[in-house]
Amino acid sequence: MSNIEEMQKLQAKSKVYSIPKDAPVDQQASLEIHPLGLDDMSLLSSKENMNMKEMAENSRALIAASLKIEEKDVVMDIKFMEEVMNAIMDLNGFDNKDMKNSAIKGFIDEEKKKLEAKKNESTE
Repeated sequence: MSNIEEMQKLQAKSKVYSIPKDAPVDQQASLEIHPLGLDDMSLLSSKENMNMKEMAENSRALIAASLKIEEKDVVMDIKFMEEVMNAIMDLNGFDNKDMKNSAIKGFIDEEKKKLEAKKNESTE
């Protein structure tokens, strides 16, 4: 066998995830998550003092790369982003400590805080 054929055995395979996983099947989206390439790994890191716009752009790019879609097509409710991120982490063999400081994790955490603050305001 050639080296190219042997290298193909080492490539990660895509996997279909149902999101949200706790919803009835008819309300789940089946998303095929693709492994990240080496060029995409920089999307996982976050620069110190990264602003929300940069975090959102990084997050959108990471999800787009993982779903093999255009960045402009990454449109979803923030409550599902964490599950999509977890699917990306799972497929690529990362765990929570690897993603702790990632841009997408920071973006999701900030957006969750905003949603919680709005929720609290509306109940007062």
